[in-house]
Parts: sequence; C-alpha cells; structure tokens
Amino acid sequence: MIVRRAVRCSIWLAAPTAALAACSEQRPLTAPTLAPPRFEVSNGAHGSGNAHFFFLPPLVAEPSPTGALDTTLAPEVQICVWTGPVCARPLTADFSHVAVEGNHYAVRWQTGGSQLVAGQTYRIRVLVGFVELGHIDAVAAANAGDLRNVDAPQDFPLVIGRTVPIKFLITPGAVQCDTIQTIAVNDWRLALKAGTVPNLDAGYGQTFFQGTQVMFGGGPLFGTDSADVLVGYNTATGGSSFTHGPICADQTAPFLHTVAMLVPAAAGGGPAGLQVTQESFAYPSAPDNGYVLLKYTFTNGGTAPIAGFYSGWLADWDILYDGSAATDRVRYDPGLALGEATEWDTLAYPAIFAIVPAGPSGPFSFDGYRNGADPGAPTDFTAAGPYFSLLAGGINFAVPASQNDIREMMGLRPLTISAGQSTVAYFALVGGADRTAFETNVAAARAKAATLGY
Repeated sequence: MIVRRAVRCSIWLAAPTAALAACSEQRPLTAPTLAPPRFEVSNGAHGSGNAHFFFLPPLVAEPSPTGALDTTLAPEVQICVWTGPVCARPLTADFSHVAVEGNHYAVRWQTGGSQLVAGQTYRIRVLVGFVELGHIDAVAAANAGDLRNVDAPQDFPLVIGRTVPIKFLITPGAVQCDTIQTIAVNDWRLALKAGTVPNLDAGYGQTFFQGTQVMFGGGPLFGTDSADVLVGYNTATGGSSFTHGPICADQTAPFLHTVAMLVPAAAGGGPAGLQVTQESFAYPSAPDNGYVLLKYTFTNGGTAPIAGFYSGWLADWDILYDGSAATDRVRYDPGLALGEATEWDTLAYPAIFAIVPAGPSGPFSFDGYRNGADPGAPTDFTAAGPYFSLLAGGINFAVPASQNDIREMMGLRPLTISAGQSTVAYFALVGGADRTAFETNVAAARAKAATLGY
C-alpha cells in the first residue's frame, strides 16, 4: 500500500530542521581505510528527536512507542552524503516505494545502485514535506568485517551492495502541512503562505503586533534583472509570482518553525535553475518574541552560475494605532542600516516596525514610497519587472515627506551563486512598542540569524 496525500511536498533540505544530539560514543573503526565515524540518530527513542517518530529494526533496537500508525502522510526517505553539519548532496538512490506494511512504513534501499564510497558517512533522513522527522547515520564499507566495531543500536552495518530495509513508525501529531500557517506564538500574529504574507482580501487576515494591525501584506522579491524578478506580494494588485503550495510546520520544536518551497506561478519564471526554500522561525519568549524570522535558501540547481543575484523583502505597512492607514511614515536609519515604519505622530504612538535583512553580502538597498492611489503619488508597479529597480537602486533617501499610506523594501547587495551551491538570506519582521524595545528586538533578530547561519 502506497500512501500519498492529495497535496504533496517533495524537496530536500540542506540542513536538519530541528536541534539534534549525538547519541553514540566515538569509537574508531579497525579497518585502516575508514575514517572514525561520527554518528547521530534522532527519533522518539534517541536524542531530542520527534516524539511521534520511531525507527525500527534492523536500523535500531526495538523501541517502545505509544500510538497507532498515522496513515494519512506521504513520508519520503532521503540518503545524504553527510559532511560535518550539512548534507553535501542527496543520492539518487534505488528505492522501492514507501509503503505501509502492517503497523509501520517501510522502504527498501538497494545500495548497489547508489555508488557508495567505503569510509563515507551517509545520513538516512525521513521527511514529510519539508520537515525532517528523524535521521540515522552510517558509514559504508565493502564488507561486514570492516564494520565489526560499529556499535548497535545507534549504528548498523551499511555494506555496499546489500539491500537495507528502512522501517519506521509515525504516530499522529508528528507534522502538520497546509497551504497556510498562522504565526501567533509571540508578539506577532500573521498568516504565512508560500512566498506571501496575505491580506484580508485573500481571506486570512492581516498582520498584527501586540494586538494592533501593522501590515496589510508583504513578501520576498529576488532576481538578476527585470526579466526574471519574482515578487511575493505586489503592492498594487496583491498578487504573487508564486503558487501557494503546502507549508509544513514542525510540531516538536520549542518554537514555531515552518518550511515551504517557493514555486513560480509561471513555468520557467525566475533565474534559470534557481530553487528556493522559505522557512520561518517564531519564538514565544524574550529576547526573541519581538520578531518573526524569515529565512530564504537560494540554491542553484543549474549548470551555470547565477550572477548579479539580488534578494529583498517588500511590505505594505498599514499601522493602525491611530485608526488610519494614511497617517504613517517611513524613513531610513543609517545607524541601524534599515528602514523604519511608524505612525506620523510618534509621540502619541511610539511603536516602530522594520524589515531587517541579514545575509552574507550585507545590507544594500532601501526604498520607501507611498500608495499610488494618493493624489500626486507615484504609481505602484502592477507588473513584477519594475520592482527590480527597488532591489538595484541602492538606498533611496527620497521618501514621502508627509504622512501617507506607505510601502517599504529592504534588499541585499548582489552576489553570484555558483552551480550546485546555495546562499541564505534572512528578512526579519521586527517590532517594538518604543525605541528601546525596537532596537533590542532588531539586535536579537540579527543575532538569531547569525546563530542559525548562512
């Protein structure tokens, strides 16, 4: 029996989606051709793994799980060449289909077709959508004798050419995938789709900070020129360059973590070969409860470099502390290197909001402008192409000089993504009830991005 959902996610992540813990003592192998392995196993019976996921023999000793098999999922198995903390590359492995066998899922890995290398560590990962439920490491060897000192149950004999039965149990509550996720674990409440923070017209509600609406909609934008730029939220039309596929939420993390793939709505849209994954991180307590961190991983899956690549985030702010969206202002703060959105009357309403970028290339561009519906205001771009001018325009200090219905874009300077390589950009939605709280939250968001890594 092959179990599939009507909505299916299918992409691999370059790094685990939850904190993991090593589960075995380091012990060198006796075969001189093999390097000492560093093994991890993460599931409901080992480490800090998903409490609703369990590997089964022969990968590990028999666990003692509680709960019946969740047959509504479409789990996938991925084999990674594992180097240090990351998946260097996923293998094109020879698998049977993941199927339900009695009270568990199972797949058989024919290792002879995977071009395994003796001495190399491989990670077997089980994912539902974009969320990793668990993993187990193994080192490959030409024969079982080379692995006689590998410790069970944390490690198992991965002999090149043999068939490995991969069996696991998933009980209800392990993962949740949907076309939208609501973030409401900290000072922010927002609806998040794949590539867009939608407005009320989309039927999901706008974005709130400490109970007050502060944003009408927003989303990422990126590309190399006006011909291939993709815009998550068009401030003139509310439309998006992306299809709104499933967002998977990790139910076991001590924070709200979501993952989604950004798929262009038009076939062939965006830079050739570009693959994009969106993640969000929202934390329930100080010092990290004043922001939502949005992480975008840009991977060049093509054969040629993607040169001059810009990324950014665009917000249509509607700060309603005074009840009106037409009385807001936007300015660039060179000390913090970001744009700030506030009410016009900051004495009566001192709250501040911003898009805070963080990436390997550093801050690059800012633009603040007003709703094109205002008399005499510049017209919002209805097509995606002109938005590239915001990304490539540097820092624009010519912001509206009076109170207005405002928009803001923050972007990162261009870089080159080599074939087969990835780069990461973070854009945090940060708020503060006053200047002190805002600056504290900006610092916390940047520190968290640095901790998660680029």
